[in-house]
Amino acid sequence: MALMRPKEHVIYSRCFNFYEKGEVRFIAHAVRTGGVVQHLADAKIAEGGAQPPRKHPDQTYWSGVENISLLNLVRIEIDCTIMPCDHGRDCCLFMVPRIIHGKVGETNIRFFAHRNEGLGFNLMESKRYFDCRTGMNEGELLAAYNGHQYWKWANLTSTQFIDRSYDEI
Repeated sequence: MALMRPKEHVIYSRCFNFYEKGEVRFIAHAVRTGGVVQHLADAKIAEGGAQPPRKHPDQTYWSGVENISLLNLVRIEIDCTIMPCDHGRDCCLFMVPRIIHGKVGETNIRFFAHRNEGLGFNLMESKRYFDCRTGMNEGELLAAYNGHQYWKWANLTSTQFIDRSYDEI
């Protein structure tokens, strides 16, 4: 069953079109207790052509992020056009949690990929997500990545989740 993700305004307004063909985009938000969402920095767009992982928006985005408060931090939520690259020691799957760890220490991360990469069971299940933590080793990160699940935007706003707040999904 899909993770039903509310169209939380701070997030949805910045990444609702990440599935479109063309540019590869990356953005992150801090999710705090009570469903408070903090925008960290503007979306990063990939440079043209094949680039090494250190130049992928997944990694270059964090140079523009400073002073992430740890107060009531539940997780860092990442929205990207495609799943993070997962080959090589400097791949985004391994480096992004390390970069985040350097900024906030130990915390939860949830990656949301928006474009169909053939990782789903059918076209309706094209959006993938997975959870991990900043302190995971490479084997644990690969296991989390390979255990990705399906998600979709709910036809609701975050205020319509009466029984729980955004940080509890």
